[in-house]
Order: sequence, then structure tokens, then C-alpha cells
Amino acid sequence: MANRSGNSFWPLMTPTKPLVSFLDRPSRRGEGGVSNRRQLFGWLAVASTGWAARRLQATPAEPVRIDHNLCTLSTTRDALRRGQTPTGFLWDNKPLREGVVELATSRGLNVWIDRRLDPSLPLTLQFPGPASYSDLFTALRQVAATAGAGVGLVENTIYLGPPDVAPRVATAAVRFYDQLVRHAGDASDRPHRTCWPDITSYQSLAEQICALPGWPLASKLPHDLLHAGCFEIPCTVATQLTLLAAGFDMEPAVRHAGSEVAIQFQPLSATTVWTADYPRQQLVGLDGPPERAIAFAQRHGGSIRRHATEATWEISGPTDFHLRCLVPAAPPPRATNAIFRQRWTFEVRHKPAKVVLDSLAASIGFQPQWSTAASEVAGKRISFRIENADLDALLQAFAQASGLSVTRQGLDVLVDR
Repeated sequence: MANRSGNSFWPLMTPTKPLVSFLDRPSRRGEGGVSNRRQLFGWLAVASTGWAARRLQATPAEPVRIDHNLCTLSTTRDALRRGQTPTGFLWDNKPLREGVVELATSRGLNVWIDRRLDPSLPLTLQFPGPASYSDLFTALRQVAATAGAGVGLVENTIYLGPPDVAPRVATAAVRFYDQLVRHAGDASDRPHRTCWPDITSYQSLAEQICALPGWPLASKLPHDLLHAGCFEIPCTVATQLTLLAAGFDMEPAVRHAGSEVAIQFQPLSATTVWTADYPRQQLVGLDGPPERAIAFAQRHGGSIRRHATEATWEISGPTDFHLRCLVPAAPPPRATNAIFRQRWTFEVRHKPAKVVLDSLAASIGFQPQWSTAASEVAGKRISFRIENADLDALLQAFAQASGLSVTRQGLDVLVDR
């Protein structure tokens, strides 16, 4: 789907309490007098230099605390699992949208490409490199880097946008989901499948998304049009509205008046850091000795603090760090020597070339990667028989029967025309 145009701990980063926390203490003076608090506020307001003004400006704000966490929904956890599947491909001038949609949708994930990116940008890319393999999320980061873009996971949707925008969008969705659940209740966390026809405006799609839970829109998005598309895999209203607004550097927020809930759009916040508590058993990415977890947090710009109960940990950092804490560390490289020592006898008659190679790949354990040119003739029916052959001989027999070029690099088999 697209539009036009990963022992007791101490905090690794301990934000200083803002000075305003001290200033907001109740005044000891009576209501008829001027309190010390007000005098100090007035002094700070007019002071353009001096220690107090510099201190107030330099003190970092504490990260927003999230109580209702988009990252722990079943839809997000399932997406994290799918993102760890081994992935390989060989692209030859493949359009950005076509390639990313092919990668993501085949693994049950949505895709949203920011309106500021060129979805037809041709990419020539081999992933992973020779004699190696890696997962889907690593592949998507490589694709984004090649395209000069940033990438993030928003619930179960892959977002590609400007590099500086992607982490802000992921955090905006987390904030908005937390607001929705607090103010609107159960309707907020029900995933929905949303589709729209060609030449749909962003505003009309926003109204369509809000219509199901019955929330009015209190503001409008700028005018632009989308091609037909779909959030094919159901996801929350928070995810859909956040992605819709992202292309205009905006984000949704709850406007709450009494018992009424309305949605408004506002400028996209520059904030990417937030804090949440997690049961320790959910943080599989931090398994291992404490030193490893601390180094992991430092590497990804986050912080870890264990509560006194020890069963709950506080995680603070950008959304990508939170997600990395929720997935296991990358597995060690697979042992491949046994595959290269084995021998096979194989016969096929009048079957499509791609069906044949995919069947061999599933049985033996290698990763086929088809170029665009080879994919065009992948339906050609082939026949051959070979006995007591190693993997290279088996692949050579396939190449002769299909008329394709086949090159093996480790467990990656590159197929070209």
C-alpha cells in the first residue's frame, strides 16, 4: 500500500528535574500577598541572562510516560516476529514501492510510503551480501538507506519517509494511541482494515477512518490525493491517522472536552523519547548478563531502570529502542557445511522454473533471489533429472534446463537471465 507523490540496573540517563517542579510548590503566603513563587517566576520572565535563565533553558524535559503502549499490542508483537524472518533479494532497477510492498506484504505487514518520497525511484540492490543472510527489518533499513529515506515500524505497518521524520512518526503514534485509550476507551485498540478508492483526498480518508469509532475531526489536513490503497492487515486508528498526517509534518491528538472526544491535527513533535514500564519477561532483547543490557541501551540511545519489585523494568528511549528490547537478539549464523556435503537425486517434468527452485530451496535450505529479468520468465516449464548430485551440480542442472544464470554465494542463490 502506498500513495503518490530492533542484577540491579541504574538509569543510564538521569534527566534533571525541571526547575519548574520546584517553582510549582504551594506558596506559604496568604492569597492576598504576592508569593515568593510568583516573584521568582516574574524574575525569570524578565531575566535574559544569568544563571537561572541558563539553567531553565538547559534543563531537559522528562520523557512523556506511556501507560497504554502501542508496542505491546498483539498486532505489534506479531509484526516483530514476522520482521525477524530471513530475507534475501536481488533488485535490478526495481521501483521503491514495488520492492518494499513485495517484501512486506509477503510477510503479512502493511506499507506506507510518505508522500514526499518518489515511489517509482529505481533501486539496484543485493541483500544480503555474499555468503550471508539477515532478517526483514535489516533488509528494509538497507533499502531505506539506499533510497535516502528513513524507516520505522508503526504497529504492523512499515513506514518509509524522510530520515529525520521516521523516528518522530513512530513516537507520535505511540503518544496518540495512549491518548485515545485514556480518553476514548475500548474503541481505540480495535484493529481495522481500511481501504479507499483512487483519487481519494487525505482529509476524506481521515474522516473515513474516524467514522467507525464515531469521533469527529476538529481540524483538516492540507489537500492532496492518494491512489487506491489499503491497510490490508488490520491496525488501530492511531496507526492509520498518524501515518496519514505524517506526510504533512503533522500528527493527530485528542481534543477532550467533558465527555466528548474529537481528533485534531497539530505540528509533528520533534520529541522521539518516551518512557514505559514492561514486565521483565517481555524484554527478551535484554536477556543475558546486566553488562550486555547496559551496553545494548547505550548503543541504541536508551536507558534501563529496574523497579524495586524486580519484575517490572522502566525503559526510556526512542520507539526503535523500545521495539528492539521486545525482540530476541539475532541468532548465530547457521551451520551450512552439512548442506554442501549432502547429495541429492531429483527429477522434475514440465513444472514452472520458479516452482521448481522454490521447492528445492524449501527442502534443502538455501535462499533463492530472482532478478527482475529472471522473474519475467519464471513461469517457463522445465524438465530434468539428476542423480547423486551435490548442491552446485543440482543448481547447474536447473540452470541448463531453464536457460537462466544461477550463482551460489553461501546459501544465497542468485538467479538472473
